[in-house]
Amino acid sequence: MNKLSAGKKDEMILYFHKYDFVGGLIGGNPATMYGALEGYNQLKAIGGMFDLDGKHYSVHSCYGLGKSDCGMTYGPAKSKIIKAQGRSF
Repeated sequence: MNKLSAGKKDEMILYFHKYDFVGGLIGGNPATMYGALEGYNQLKAIGGMFDLDGKHYSVHSCYGLGKSDCGMTYGPAKSKIIKAQGRSF
């Protein structure tokens, strides 16, 4: 978490694609990236998480794994800083 927040205790830097099932739907995080190849959709993104597309990375893991095809497939990585909610420690 220290790396994701640039050392700050009250905010976090997010990188989430609109088709990232884990970060968006499960995590409830706002999307920061919206690009995708023509015909790509939420169903294909979920299949990619289980390596059903043969790419060995998904919209969820692509940027974190540092894959060179991420930018061509999903667009350039864009971040968004969000403030922490709830109590602080």
